[in-house]
Amino acid sequence: MNDISTRRKPKTEEKNPELLADIRTIMEPESEADSHLRTTYLYTNMTAQAVYNALVEKGWSEESLPSVR
Repeated sequence: MNDISTRRKPKTEEKNPELLADIRTIMEPESEADSHLRTTYLYTNMTAQAVYNALVEKGWSEESLPSVR
């Protein structure tokens, strides 16, 4: 049988779990909670390009990172 639901492209963080840890390390100091909202969600004004550049500076090769969209 040809079960399409079992075929999927692995997520980048599944292929490179340390990538997710590095992204969190980069973004946590820049993240803050909105004082007007009663939630624990954090937000940041960092762009995807800024995170990408920080990862490259941290030693990640451009080929191993997902593209910036």
